[in-house]
Amino acid sequence: MLKYLVVFSAFILFITGCDKDEDTDQLTSNQPKSTQFETIDNSGYPDVITNYIGQNYPNQSIVEIYMRTFEDGSTTYEVELNNGNEYYFDSNGNYLGMDDSNVNISNDSIPQLIGNYISSNYPEQSIVKAEFEMEDGIRVYEITLSNGLELYFDESGMFLSLDDDSDHISTSELPQNILDYVTANYPDATIIYAEMDIEDGATEYEIKLDNGMELEFDGSGNYVSSDDNHIPIADLPQAIIDYVETNYPDNSIAKAELEYEDGQQMYEIELDNEIELYFDMNGNFLFMEND
Repeated sequence: MLKYLVVFSAFILFITGCDKDEDTDQLTSNQPKSTQFETIDNSGYPDVITNYIGQNYPNQSIVEIYMRTFEDGSTTYEVELNNGNEYYFDSNGNYLGMDDSNVNISNDSIPQLIGNYISSNYPEQSIVKAEFEMEDGIRVYEITLSNGLELYFDESGMFLSLDDDSDHISTSELPQNILDYVTANYPDATIIYAEMDIEDGATEYEIKLDNGMELEFDGSGNYVSSDDNHIPIADLPQAIIDYVETNYPDNSIAKAELEYEDGQQMYEIELDNEIELYFDMNGNFLFMEND
């Protein structure tokens, strides 16, 4: 994806038999150097890890588990879920932390230096997607413009490289049933970006709406998934709807998202009075914030 950053890979330790690139900023910097990083099977890690994932992320499944061995003989486990997040555990299965390598961020969170670069070099384009992610062992901003260009910047906002996204297509090139799906489910939203990809020989469509939603469809235009934290209000647990109607009868839900707080997945509900309510995955109220 980020073709011109390979020079940084010289800083990454490659181990014989490794199944995955090592991130240079994983865990803490004062740990001894790792000597092995390998994929392990279901019997090679503590059961407490499986229990932790099941309790805190009941809607997710484990994709891969890696074991990192250090010079002093200690080990840690890295668990990758199907939501793309990675979770770290010590040798006894105690939770250490998490890393979301692809974090969608708002345009307001982008360094001013990046905004200035885009305004100067692409004055006719707008930002349709911004991510803060790990590439070749370093943290970078990936910015997608309305013309399909992907621009990469370092953490300070300095330009690194660009990638011409040839998969970018116009809205008129989308299958009609995708347009119908958006109209039916997001009548107040507008498609601001669309692309067509080929994955394992199969065609896929990805679109982004002006409300922040990212939707994926198969080659026939059938809905597949949402690639953002935003969720339709109709998909919320009934317990959340009931709570809002009982406790905030004069307000309505303006936005609903799935978020991670302290390693726990939860619903974040924003009301039209800007109050934010948080619920667990069963719809039980946790706490509120009033910005």
